[in-house]
Amino acid sequence: MGMSPDEIDGVVRRIQGGDRAPFGDLIVEIQRDLRIFVAAHAPSADVVEEIMQASFVTAFESIADYDPRGTFGPWLKGIARNLLRRELHERRRQGRRSGDILDRAVADQCLIDLEEREESDGEMAKLRECLAALPSRQRELIERRYSQQLPLNVLAQQFKRNAAHLSVLLYRIRGILRACLEGKGLEA
Repeated sequence: MGMSPDEIDGVVRRIQGGDRAPFGDLIVEIQRDLRIFVAAHAPSADVVEEIMQASFVTAFESIADYDPRGTFGPWLKGIARNLLRRELHERRRQGRRSGDILDRAVADQCLIDLEEREESDGEMAKLRECLAALPSRQRELIERRYSQQLPLNVLAQQFKRNAAHLSVLLYRIRGILRACLEGKGLEA
């Protein structure tokens, strides 16, 4: 029931035009997803709250820099990721200075988790680019087979083809995706 990326961008454009009041609507709309993202990588609830607040303040101050193209959520998560990374580096430094091995270890693990997430996000973005390059019918077939996990016999009925034909087509599409990903520097 939330806003679509285009609706969010409409609110952002109003804010960029000088109407600061709707920023609260953006906070309400995005705070749950942002909190989940931050909490997955933060060492404590206090850090989650600190990063959430700092992210919204930074976003408010930098809203003029955002280019409305349906990516406000990822833009805000990028702000949060950078703030969290700085906080974790600082906690690691403090742990070294104080000799607190546990604090340092927790900060180190959180940084590792954050870096793994960034790598995974980058890989998913490249996969989305490769999928977007496919003709719509092939994209639809891949979506139904792998996201919706429909069996070949059901797909054969939906696409009015026999299952053997679709099996070969899926094999070829996977080859196209593999080549695309390899062209983007990923092992597929």
